[in-house]
Amino acid sequence: METFSLFVPMKPTPKGRPRMTRVGHVYTPQATVDAERTIRGDFLREFPGWIPWGGPINVRILFRFNRPKSKKTAKFCVNQYDVDNLAKSTCDSLNGIAWLDDRQIVHMKIDKVYTEGNELEGVLLDAAQYCNATVNEGKVARVKKCPID
Repeated sequence: METFSLFVPMKPTPKGRPRMTRVGHVYTPQATVDAERTIRGDFLREFPGWIPWGGPINVRILFRFNRPKSKKTAKFCVNQYDVDNLAKSTCDSLNGIAWLDDRQIVHMKIDKVYTEGNELEGVLLDAAQYCNATVNEGKVARVKKCPID
C-alpha cells in the first residue's frame, strides 16, 4: 500500500468561482491559480518521479491558519472559508500528479484549525490508496481499511 504525507507552508486558499470578463471570456481567479501551482510544485519537489494513483483513495487534509489575537483559546477555525472549497483547490491541484483524478477520492476527512505555538500556517495532506481494493466497472467491490482512517 502506498501513502504520502505533504505539508505545504502557505495560506490555505479556497477554490475561487470562475469569473467572466465583459466579453464572455471565463477565467480562474489568480489566487486559485497561484495556490494550486504552489501545492503542485511542492508535491513534485517532494516526490519526483511519482506515478499517479488509480483506484480508490483515502485523504485527510488539515488546514492550519495563523491564530488572530482575538482567538486566544479557540482551536477550530470557523470564520475562514468553507472546507469544501479549501479541499477542492487542494485536491484539484494534484489531478494527474498524485492521482489520476480527484473523483477517485472515496473518503475524506478535513479539519480547519488555528496554529499552536511555533506551527506554520499551511496545508497538511495525508493520502493512501485503499488496500486490496477490487474495482469493477468503476465500482469498489472490496476494500480493506487504510491506516490514515
